[in-house]
Amino acid sequence: MIIETLGENALFAPAGLNRQRAAAVAGLGAEYFSRGETVTAGEHVPVYLRMSQAEREYVEIREAEADQAPLLAQFEQAGLPDAWSEKDLQKLLENKCRHAYVALRRGTPVAYCLIQAVEDEGEVLRIVTLPEWRRKGIASRLLAETEKRNETVKNWNLEVREHNLPARTLYAKAGYREIHVRPAYYADTKEAAVCMQKGETDV
Repeated sequence: MIIETLGENALFAPAGLNRQRAAAVAGLGAEYFSRGETVTAGEHVPVYLRMSQAEREYVEIREAEADQAPLLAQFEQAGLPDAWSEKDLQKLLENKCRHAYVALRRGTPVAYCLIQAVEDEGEVLRIVTLPEWRRKGIASRLLAETEKRNETVKNWNLEVREHNLPARTLYAKAGYREIHVRPAYYADTKEAAVCMQKGETDV
């Protein structure tokens, strides 16, 4: 089937050299040479039968509008104990100071981030990754891209549950520092909130 699709001139690296590496290219070069054929680097057009690692890991990030509140509510229900409702989210996004961004892998929404930005001050209100897509670096990319798209913000703030160690680690790696703790801040569990900050302000 592959030959029928690509034509009789299709060449295949030997089984031991079928990974994307220099040895595979050398193996194909040897096969060309054995046939008495030559091709310059400029003339050669490789055909990849599988996605590259970059393609597999690519994360597309789009800004969400208020009418996408139903989608964002699904993230809330899947990942947060104090989930906001569809109505809550729609109302939040009607305020032009608030922006939501959705991360997609191969067209599938897998995470979202909600922020508030007023002049040079910003606050990360939410960042949620669906359980099956966690620990893949998606939240880190989403947070970095969110900050990049709001480049007028010089100081970022957020609150995170004291026992949410994965989130605290994520923020710390992104350059946020813990500045103080608010005891019994969350009504559902009486858990403390750790306040974190990133930017130009000295604390």
